[in-house]
Amino acid sequence: MVTRLRLVSRSSRYATVKFTEFVSPSCSCRLFSASTDPNPNLNPLHLNTSPTNPVTGDEERHEKLRNLRVLLQRNRIKTARGALSSLLRSDSTPFTLPKELFSAFSLSSPSLKHDFSYLLLSVLLNESKMISKPADLFFALRSEGIFPSSDSLTLFLDHLVKAKQFKVTINVFLNILDSDFRPSKFMYGKAIQATVKLSNVGKGLELFNRMKHDRISPSVFIYNVLIDGLCKVRKMKDAEQLFDEMLARRLLPSLISYNTLIDGYCKAGNPEKSFKEDDRFLERIDFNSVYSTGFWFGIGSVQ
Repeated sequence: MVTRLRLVSRSSRYATVKFTEFVSPSCSCRLFSASTDPNPNLNPLHLNTSPTNPVTGDEERHEKLRNLRVLLQRNRIKTARGALSSLLRSDSTPFTLPKELFSAFSLSSPSLKHDFSYLLLSVLLNESKMISKPADLFFALRSEGIFPSSDSLTLFLDHLVKAKQFKVTINVFLNILDSDFRPSKFMYGKAIQATVKLSNVGKGLELFNRMKHDRISPSVFIYNVLIDGLCKVRKMKDAEQLFDEMLARRLLPSLISYNTLIDGYCKAGNPEKSFKEDDRFLERIDFNSVYSTGFWFGIGSVQ
């Protein structure tokens, strides 16, 4: 009889230990109801007859957040990135939106919310199926007083332009301008490119002048984008002025610069102007390269 009681006791302890391990540390449930006390004389076998509660949605959320927090605390960034990517791509994720995930993590781990915001934004930018999600997260971060790093913003704006989210690109950039953050030359370039893609070259020139006012030197890429936009609306005089300004800044025009301007004159019905500029063009670039890809293409378009 003693042997039998000893075996039951072991089984009871084993069941209790296993159940305790199953329950999440963040779970608020109790092993016993608060209204009744367990009977100390109850046969331990009866403790195993009650089914264990299934994991609820809140428990799953807490567990996911805890795992991410532990990985960040241990500086296991690569592992955290993989776990976060899997969580976002999962059809059964307990978080409907990335900004919801960020808000939940911020509440559970306020000291890590900055690090988590950078990680979350970088993961979203690498997920091709989540084109609009980074923008939602960006504005959510701004409402929390968090500003992404310069590298994150650079990647973000480039991502938006490649995804043809031109209006969002401009809204994000204007938000950046309203802050104390100083945009880089690359960021200005992406914003100006977005305005030209929307056929709003006037807004592009406005950002261009703001850029020069802030003593940020425009790049050849920015000049080319604006010259192309002006040529498309037949403002050839303004396009030529920008080209002259680029030369005055001692920037070396690219093949695109020459081809765009020559093609613009031809499409505007003024091929003679292209011939008048021959000497200037030929001083800086190979004849065959320019005219085979630009000039003769323009001539053909007006015939």
